[in-house]
Amino acid sequence: MSRIFKQRATIYGLLLFFATRIVAGQSVSQTQPAQYLIPTISGTGVVNEFNRLSSIHMSGKGITLQTDDTASYILLRWKGVRANTLDNTPRFRLCLVSGQRTFQYLEVLSADNRPIGTMDLSISASFQLIEFLIPKEKLKTVLDSGLKIRCRGKGNPVTFFIPSADIPPAFYPHLLVPGQVPAKDEFIRQMASRSSLTNYGWQEGCVLDGLAALSANLPPNNACRQALNDHLKLIFEKGQAPEMDGSIEATLCIAQLALSNPRHPEIEKALAFWTKKEDPEGGIIDGSQTAAEGNYTVGWPLAVLANQLNRPDLAEKSITQLRLRRDRLVDEQGAIWLRHYKNGSPQRTYKLWSRGVAWYVLGLAKSLDALPSPPADLITELQRTARFLLPYQTEEGLWRVFADDPQTAPETSGTAGIGAALAIGVRRGWLGADADRAARKALNALYGRLTPDGFLTAVAHSNMKEGGETFQRKTKGTILQFGMGMMAQLVAELDAHDARTRRLNQLNATKNLVALWDFNEPEGQPRKALGQPAFALTEQNGTLPRLPEGPLSGYSTRFGNKAYLSLPHTETGKLNIHGKKQGVTVLAWVKWTGEQTGFVGGMWNEYQNGGKRQYGLFVSLPYYNGRNQVCGHISRTGKPTPPFPYSIDYSASKQEVPTNEWVCVAFTYDGNEIRSYLNGVFEQRAPELINNTKGFAGYPDGLTQSKNPYAYPDGMGNNGSDFTVGAVLLKSGMGNFFKGQIGGLAVFDRALSERELKQLAI
Repeated sequence: MSRIFKQRATIYGLLLFFATRIVAGQSVSQTQPAQYLIPTISGTGVVNEFNRLSSIHMSGKGITLQTDDTASYILLRWKGVRANTLDNTPRFRLCLVSGQRTFQYLEVLSADNRPIGTMDLSISASFQLIEFLIPKEKLKTVLDSGLKIRCRGKGNPVTFFIPSADIPPAFYPHLLVPGQVPAKDEFIRQMASRSSLTNYGWQEGCVLDGLAALSANLPPNNACRQALNDHLKLIFEKGQAPEMDGSIEATLCIAQLALSNPRHPEIEKALAFWTKKEDPEGGIIDGSQTAAEGNYTVGWPLAVLANQLNRPDLAEKSITQLRLRRDRLVDEQGAIWLRHYKNGSPQRTYKLWSRGVAWYVLGLAKSLDALPSPPADLITELQRTARFLLPYQTEEGLWRVFADDPQTAPETSGTAGIGAALAIGVRRGWLGADADRAARKALNALYGRLTPDGFLTAVAHSNMKEGGETFQRKTKGTILQFGMGMMAQLVAELDAHDARTRRLNQLNATKNLVALWDFNEPEGQPRKALGQPAFALTEQNGTLPRLPEGPLSGYSTRFGNKAYLSLPHTETGKLNIHGKKQGVTVLAWVKWTGEQTGFVGGMWNEYQNGGKRQYGLFVSLPYYNGRNQVCGHISRTGKPTPPFPYSIDYSASKQEVPTNEWVCVAFTYDGNEIRSYLNGVFEQRAPELINNTKGFAGYPDGLTQSKNPYAYPDGMGNNGSDFTVGAVLLKSGMGNFFKGQIGGLAVFDRALSERELKQLAI
């Protein structure tokens, strides 16, 4: 751990802070969240200032106690606190600035030195919350006289956070006042703040992955995305590079950095660091030690970088890490060990240590999920690992610290990582219903281990050599934020799965659905509509990659290389929607790059026989006032709109389509008006002069009318176009290529209401 302290003052009975009440997560809602009662702090502890802690560039203050020195203490007092506000299990907490690699504890005394209890500091880490459950019979003493804290045991001085501007209130010394918000919602609140900060490296990497996963399920610029950006900025944007401390465990944060900014200079440093760590077989390891962490801290970031930088060589490196760890860490009986030592004795250590198992299987699952062509043998290994682990899940739903040792305590971080890996495997279709049940059982058990303000308990302590296996077999767990990061990944996977299921059920239950594509198929295969008929869209002019994200199936098709999807007119069947008063709705979930006009889907051909236009959904038709907007095109004749050179008959949303984020775009036509929607919302546009219409016959001053809704009582013709996705036929050939991802497309043969579209878009 790297920390920079500046000694400031020694406190002898000086009143340092006024007692205050602070809302957990620093946000107030109509339902009262948990609150923290911050005491006045006095005593003889030394107050320090720091501006960096474990490569987290955050200023703050701490107070330091000497160990085994009765003259070194802090005194905490609360005024005006009623015992009945503190729940049946009153909780007092401190948060560590300094990690302790020793076996120490805190004496908890009354102000007049009456014993109240102890708080274990053994083998602890920076940012770790140390919690003391105040015996009810001692609560009156605590509230009347306060708490005196002294450090005991052989070891270094210990430092705790105290109130300062950049430090989250959850890290201040406090008594917890539970609120009315469910613990699972408080968990999200804590994740989406600095309360989830932890040591740089694999610990903070777990948190970053959790924030990213939660953010993907929420609207743009959500609290989890803001917290993710804040965490990344605290690590990477202050001009000082993070300290990798020589271990491959330190590089997990590179995955989210690459997803945020693949050209960040730290990425090249990480690639060079990994190259230096390669052994003769290509394994990126620490010395002679191959560790399960590497699947997650190296394999997964390499898979991300392979996609972000279009580097097949990095995909191969990722695959190599996964295969070497399978071959070195899995024994003849199929058990997973944490470490393997070349020519070591013993050769392997920490058999079925649950957090090590989680690193192995979560790194395997996330890497396979990110790789463009996941190898069959590694998918088989994921399936084998799942079969091996499921029998060790306890009745409660957790795995134990050592999965095969019933004498060890149930453990939450390993459970969360294993559960998240199972959920990824289910989403990808590699694992079945038994894995889904196990993941959900695990999540329910994890929810039961949350504190009232949303922190995850029963996380096995840091695995330091000073503690070893013996200590791990004794630990009952503590509060460590990386466990919350792993849990967040499980929460996000299952929430996304359930949301997709609800959306698909809603779509299928909506009347007059003609076709629904979820883009679940891999590159090279036809994209088929759910149900019958299949309306199989085939790739044209190249292949279209499948990406592992999307709002309906968890997948999407990436467009942008001039390839597109097509269904011949002769096979369009009920998609050939036409008639004087016939309605139609086309809606899609897209992530648009913003580069150019993009055709999403429909029956639209602008060239053959003067044009075979019928209906089509576009993003950005700038020529007639539709730049960067959702546009719905309808044509009766299939040809341009006289007297103009092109078809002008389209609606254009008032809202602009945001780039590089998932949105729902749609248009409806009811036989009289075309309406465009963004995320289920219709916004009317006032009549306006339409660009490029001046000087044509009958329009010397140009055409003035509203673009949303766009009046068009002519109806849809039966004009003979193919049904295409991602491009249309122009005079110059295929064009209007969509750039970005399409993750869902639905066609209805009626105009859906705004209420229906809002429900489907959510």
